[in-house]
Amino acid sequence: MAYVITLANFKGGVGKSTIAVNLADALATDLDSKVLLVDADPRKGSLKWFKRREQDSLPFDLTACDDPRLYALVPPIVKRGGYEYTLIDTPAGGSAITRAGIVIADLVVVPVQPSLADFDFAEELMPVLQEVATMHPLEVAVIISRRKSGRNSFSEEASRVAKQFFEAPGISLRVFESEIYERLDIQKSYAKGVTVREHSKRSKSAGEFNELMKEVVTCLRSQPAEV
Repeated sequence: MAYVITLANFKGGVGKSTIAVNLADALATDLDSKVLLVDADPRKGSLKWFKRREQDSLPFDLTACDDPRLYALVPPIVKRGGYEYTLIDTPAGGSAITRAGIVIADLVVVPVQPSLADFDFAEELMPVLQEVATMHPLEVAVIISRRKSGRNSFSEEASRVAKQFFEAPGISLRVFESEIYERLDIQKSYAKGVTVREHSKRSKSAGEFNELMKEVVTCLRSQPAEV
C-alpha cells in the first residue's frame, strides 16, 4: 500500500518543513520503508535543510516539484519508485500547489503553534479543504508544533479548539496527541544538514518525531481500503 501525506498550513514559520523532513526520516528509518519527500514549496524549505550536509546520502529520497500539476506529476513517480510513503511539503497558503497536494493526499497534516492566532490563520485553509472534501472524504490531522517548554493551557485545550475551527462535512478530523517542541537540537540539526535522529538518536526531539510517526501510521492504516 502506498500512502501520500501532505503537510499544509496558511501561515509560514510553523515548523512544517521541520516536520516533513523528520517525519520522512522516522518513516524510512524506524519502519525500514521506502520514502519520498517532495518539496513543493517555492521557498524550498526541505531542500535548504540539507544544504550544509556532509554525508553522501539521505535516509529517504528528496525531490522538488513546485508545480500546480503535482497531482498528476507525483503519482507516476511514486509508482515507478515503489514508494510506501510520500510526503508533500506544500507552500504556506491556499495556492494551486497546496490544493494539488491536498487532492492526492491520504492524510493532510496541519501544523499549528499553540496560539489562537495560529488557529485563525489555519482556518483560512478551510475553503481548500472543504472543496477537496466534496470530491472525496478527507482525513485531516492537526499537530501542535514549535511548542515552548513549560505549561501552556492553550495546548491542553487544542483538541477542543481545533474541532471548532476544522470540523466540516466530508472532513474526518483528529488532533494528534504527540507535539513537537521548539528545542535546540532541531536548530543544531538544521545547521549541520542532518535530521534530528541523525544528530542525536536519543534526543527528546527524536522521540517526539517517532511518536508522531506512530500516530500517522496508525491513522493511515485505519482508513477503509479502497474498493
